[in-house]
Amino acid sequence: MLAVSVGTPIALSVNSAKAPAGTAAVPAPGYDLTVLRRAGLGVPRGLVEQQDGSLLIVDMGGWTKNRGRILRVARTGTAAPKVMFTKLDRPHGITIGPDGLVYVGEVGKIFRFDPLAATPTKQYVVGGTSSTPALPIREPHLHPLTQLLFLKDGSTIVNVGSDTNNCIEGKKSGVCTAAVGVVRRYAFDKPGGKVVSSAVYASGLRNSMGFAQHSSGTVLQIENSRDAIDEADPKLSDEELPHDELNELTPAANYGWPYCFDNQRNSPEFTKYACKSSKKPLALLPAHSAPLGMTYWKSSLVISYHGYRDTGHRLVSFPVDGVGRPTGPSTNILGGWAETDNFAPGGPVGVIAARDGSLLLVDDRNGTLLQVRPTA
Repeated sequence: MLAVSVGTPIALSVNSAKAPAGTAAVPAPGYDLTVLRRAGLGVPRGLVEQQDGSLLIVDMGGWTKNRGRILRVARTGTAAPKVMFTKLDRPHGITIGPDGLVYVGEVGKIFRFDPLAATPTKQYVVGGTSSTPALPIREPHLHPLTQLLFLKDGSTIVNVGSDTNNCIEGKKSGVCTAAVGVVRRYAFDKPGGKVVSSAVYASGLRNSMGFAQHSSGTVLQIENSRDAIDEADPKLSDEELPHDELNELTPAANYGWPYCFDNQRNSPEFTKYACKSSKKPLALLPAHSAPLGMTYWKSSLVISYHGYRDTGHRLVSFPVDGVGRPTGPSTNILGGWAETDNFAPGGPVGVIAARDGSLLLVDDRNGTLLQVRPTA
């Protein structure tokens, strides 16, 4: 398992770097930062790039139901975003399928649409109608957001986050019967969009908020681990434990949640579970860094840390080997978001590698669209 260092938060004075107008973020040495949009994006969470260079951005709309939107945004100029859909239920994930259609994850459901249509319309392929099976999300739900990724075989993996923090209701029996915490796999017919198969792809994953697939086929997942571990065992530090995780997904593997944390350690509530039978993380990420976005970029793996604690609000990069697995500790690309009179801490979420070689990301706490480029 890779040992990952947290790294030093990027200060506003690093190498005399300054935050561009419209953001408190500061690029690390070797990178330039441009604020492409600083208004009109609402609560942006995910984004994809279109053939014409424009972007489709998910505005989650906050945590209230049915306030989400899909926006089409030009990367240059000052034209207002075009609103494509409204009244979505806390949308989060967005991706382009092998059919060229755009797929969007709402709470408990997924729809697709043709971005080139004169009047795009939603077609629900998971949930949303009586004829399509919904994701197993029971409201109220602690982790209801839907993230998704198309694999090389054309199927889709989808996050079904956990109902609870760490299944405290299972403490007495030692068995967590109420937990979900899985990644599901869906296969669709072509071109109808009908689900032809559905199954659990991997389990024991509390909240899979980001996926990435390397060109070699390696599939990675970023895990948002539990909170308040010190309430279950005061000897454990909530500031340092548990680590969030980077996992390599293997079909049918179990990654231990809620029984285990970190490197096959037993959770305080479940001391008798055989954690050695669970799959180890590929790497341990900083505790409470809250990784929400991930992409491969220029022979590296880039992860956005959304967390509000000192380990969060930054963009980091890991060197990777020929199959996309990290080979060393992370380095900062972007940071510096700090509490000031003018800006809330940054909240980087969706991040993508653009066709022009830059990184594009959205910050949902400041409602901005950012671009990062290497200086060399």
